[in-house]
Amino acid sequence: MESRATQSVRVPVRNLRQVDPSVDVDDLQAALGWEFLRTSLGGEDEGMEAARRQRGFTKVRPDNGYYPGIEQLREDLQSHRWIFGKTPRFKVRRSFALPEDMVPAPAAAEAPGGAHGTAVPPAPPEIRIELDVHLGVIQVCGRGSTS
Repeated sequence: MESRATQSVRVPVRNLRQVDPSVDVDDLQAALGWEFLRTSLGGEDEGMEAARRQRGFTKVRPDNGYYPGIEQLREDLQSHRWIFGKTPRFKVRRSFALPEDMVPAPAAAEAPGGAHGTAVPPAPPEIRIELDVHLGVIQVCGRGSTS
């Protein structure tokens, strides 16, 4: 594969309820909210006093009534252009040996002679595929074969 993109790192993802079935989403959101409020901009824990100075937090309803334009933003972030269109251009090149049932049997005259007049089987033919992908769409699909 040929690409100028930064290599991504796969990170395992698990549902917290698989780890602990007693996890309550509302309690978890509240705990995370309070931890956020007690943390300074520099990342230092300033304790619950800092959180109290913030006067707590309020859950918001992310809809157009409260935040005009948020529905369009959601649609944009779920679009093919955003998900795949931000993918850097890359190329993939692969070669595959053809399965035996797809390889035609060589004619007797085509088989090269080996030691003591025995035929040496030719190397199995391969097919080469190259894909050039830009904005998440295959731009060029090239193929070739060897025999």
